Amino acid sequence: SRKEMQKALRESEARWNFALEGSGDGVWDWNAQTNEVFYSKQWKEMLGYSETEIGNTLSEWDKRVHPDDIKQCHKDLEKHFAGITEIYMNEHRILCKDGSYKWIFDRGKVVSRQPDGRPLQVIGTHSDISKRKQTEQSLLAAIEKEKELNELKSKFISVASHEFRTPLSTILASSESLSSYWERMTADQRSL
Repeated sequence: SRKEMQKALRESEARWNFALEGSGDGVWDWNAQTNEVFYSKQWKEMLGYSETEIGNTLSEWDKRVHPDDIKQCHKDLEKHFAGITEIYMNEHRILCKDGSYKWIFDRGKVVSRQPDGRPLQVIGTHSDISKRKQTEQSLLAAIEKEKELNELKSKFISVASHEFRTPLSTILASSESLSSYWERMTADQRSL
């Protein structure tokens, strides 16, 4: 019956919501025609907001993306909308309620299109990748430090070899002279 189908649909939807929210990811569902977006509770909490503090428009996301990252987000969305990529994927920083930025791995997919082919509904997830980005930046800093140390070592060896070369040349020349003239020197000259 119709009532049983609706109940099964609600139960199925509840299972999917639980699975997605349980993964720690935030969920978004965007109507690309009206620019209305459903942001899940977890999506909002990830940024430090309660459910009632964020509206349901695309601008809620758009205005929080770091200014240096927004252009690439739009490019990656356009590639997906044009069918160049199977899934929209982007890593960007997003502003939290406390004024800090979190790194987000954003994924999405067009699930329905308008008759003219333009996207109608796009759904996706937000994952907090701040810890991974912090680790990456620490590793890059360590690699940079290692490069600097290697450069310093090379410079030291170059300078040291140059500084030692002159006295060593003098010592070698003197020892060769001593070897050559040893036989002709008196005992007193040798003791000097």
